[in-house]
Amino acid sequence: MFFTKKKEYKKLIRKLKRKFHSETLNKIKSIADSNPKEFWNLVNKIKSSHSNCSNTISHDEWFHYFQDLNKINFSSDETRVEAQIVKDFRLWANTSDEILDKPISLQEIYNISRKLKHNKASSSDLLNNEIIKTSITSLAPYYVKLFNTILSSGVFPRIWSEGFITPIHKSGSKTEPGNYRGICISSCLGKFFTLILNTRLNNFLEENNILNNYQIGFRHGFRTSDHLLVLKTLIDSYKSSRKPIFTCFIDFRKAYDSVWREGLFFKLIKYGCSKKFVAILLNVYSSVKSAVKLEQGVTPFFQSHIGVKQGCNLSPTLFNIFINDIPNLFNSHCDPVKLDDTELSCLLYADDLVIMSDSESGLQRCLHNLETYTKKWKLQ
Repeated sequence: MFFTKKKEYKKLIRKLKRKFHSETLNKIKSIADSNPKEFWNLVNKIKSSHSNCSNTISHDEWFHYFQDLNKINFSSDETRVEAQIVKDFRLWANTSDEILDKPISLQEIYNISRKLKHNKASSSDLLNNEIIKTSITSLAPYYVKLFNTILSSGVFPRIWSEGFITPIHKSGSKTEPGNYRGICISSCLGKFFTLILNTRLNNFLEENNILNNYQIGFRHGFRTSDHLLVLKTLIDSYKSSRKPIFTCFIDFRKAYDSVWREGLFFKLIKYGCSKKFVAILLNVYSSVKSAVKLEQGVTPFFQSHIGVKQGCNLSPTLFNIFINDIPNLFNSHCDPVKLDDTELSCLLYADDLVIMSDSESGLQRCLHNLETYTKKWKLQ
């Protein structure tokens, strides 16, 4: 029934597209002489809506461009301590946690499935969120069995680790791969499973008060305007007191795409995540593969060795964990600003960071500490 309706839907879309193109062509003809300005606005709009991906860039160029982006570009000697701890984790770790480790229940399946968003592209398995949500009433017990098998065995299906990258043009020359943003599509069923993991991980972090209060990105109950209000109040307070406030806004380069994975897993262990939970995450990232999907076809797959997975529900939370210790860099020696009786040295929203100090020298010390930190944890 679903596929029949989907076929009818696509047929209707094609019909409406033909109608739209016909009407647009007639409109162009009718205004060509009478309204040149509207004519060229319409023509330029049509031109700009053409495919984002240039055919002048070959399959090989796309393949090597995205493959190079996913290569590790630092020496293993620099990271051997943290990497060895992660490598030996399964041998020595004996941690467990009820929130992270308990068997997945029917109620979890029902609750989390309601959060699946519609109109999301499906991967090679052709299972989209609409199919999953429609099947819940009949297949929920089977999802429970499947997901619990994955959780207990620590083995994430390899097909769920495969992603298809579509290059979307941002700006500049369309013949330069660097002027495109890669949007990665992966299995919706795999995302359903990682959404359950992410919900558990967030509950664990909040229950144990692990996330720094300076970080409000992708956290329940917080919004961007919270930090904007704090910053504006600070500026107004310092202006009224005729005192300077020294700030620096930091933009990390390709922050999510450049996360050092061994460093991330090291921090998951450090913050007390259970052996079982870390094991499944290690397996999720053990064989991340991507291919570039173009109008002309699909490139071969290549391995991804760096960064959090694009489009994965876990990625924003994992990134928050990775940079969770940044506010600790800015101690009292950095001359934090004061709002009433509260000292503040920074504000974080995901990868957006603003550092604040009462003095120029204090801000400089903050930046020096941040530079040391970014070198250690491979951020730029």
